[in-house]
Amino acid sequence: MNEEKFKNKLTMRKIVIILSVLIFISVGCKPKTVNQTSEVILPQADTLSTSQQEYPQPLQEDTQQEKPQQKKPQKEMAVNQDSLEDVIIKTIKAYQSQNEKTLNKLILKKFGLAFVYRRGVMDQFDIADKISFDEPIPEYWLNCENIILTNYKIHFGKLPIFSCDTEKWNRPSGIYCDTINRSNRLSYIAKFRNENFESNYSVTEIKKFKEIEKKIGCKVIVISKVGEVYHHPDAFIFYLTLHEGKWYLTIIERFEPCSA
Repeated sequence: MNEEKFKNKLTMRKIVIILSVLIFISVGCKPKTVNQTSEVILPQADTLSTSQQEYPQPLQEDTQQEKPQQKKPQKEMAVNQDSLEDVIIKTIKAYQSQNEKTLNKLILKKFGLAFVYRRGVMDQFDIADKISFDEPIPEYWLNCENIILTNYKIHFGKLPIFSCDTEKWNRPSGIYCDTINRSNRLSYIAKFRNENFESNYSVTEIKKFKEIEKKIGCKVIVISKVGEVYHHPDAFIFYLTLHEGKWYLTIIERFEPCSA
């Protein structure tokens, strides 16, 4: 009996040893667990391609972007010289009263006064050394008696526009002056007429026009309060040039916006 118990105990011990060996072998041969989450290394900012780089967002036009300032009229003149406003008012009143003496004093002698008008479909101009109400240029001109104003306040900024469809201005009667946009009125007309109307403006003449255009400081449109001849308000249009600190009357443009 004791011998049988001893055999059973020995058998159990062998079984335990065998199981221990199997467990040890099993643990030792089991592959290690690999960490599936690997570290991602991002490229530095200077290695990004152009398409990946971030650029600043554009400024909002109406909130953040600085709007261009309106160019102020030149007011710092030489001693005893009239300001821009003074010359504008002087020109208008002299034109209304047909004061040739005052107007002719405003003309730059080495250039003269250009009269822009339209016969048919295209503008043209003549240059004279003075203005004459008895012998106007062109001969069917001048509309000075139709320019009626009750307020001589000058509005600086964008010029009014006349509509041929409605035969009305988009602004009320008044004086409007643009000191920002530059005009190439004379040189453009000369080159266009040379190419299309067999005019013969020389290279020297066109160069002279361009030189005076560089000095044109403002364009003025005067809208009359009442139209005496036409059923729409008439207008007086002229250009002033700043030369050696003094303003000069350079161009008078006939108001013929819808001529055929």
